Amino acid sequence: MPAGAFERRFALKNPLQEHPEWSKRVRNAIVAGEILKGMTPDQVAWAAGWPDEFGMTAEMRKWSTWRYDSAPPFNFWVTFKNGRVAKAKPDGTLP
Repeated sequence: MPAGAFERRFALKNPLQEHPEWSKRVRNAIVAGEILKGMTPDQVAWAAGWPDEFGMTAEMRKWSTWRYDSAPPFNFWVTFKNGRVAKAKPDGTLP
């Protein structure tokens, strides 16, 4: 397993205990697996996991776009602006 891969797949800590400063709205979204506008990369990672592209978590936190692979055409994209979620949406639609 490449360096950093383990921490991308498994959590050894509870994010709600580690980050009591996060708002109740964000904490509830993380538990529900939802991504909200304004979330940080770490909050998105707790809610949906790290993106499906290879990279170290420190590098990924700086990326402006994260892609989550699904069955085409339904890849899911999260776009960050100034370190916060600006947009989160699939790239496909149902007929």
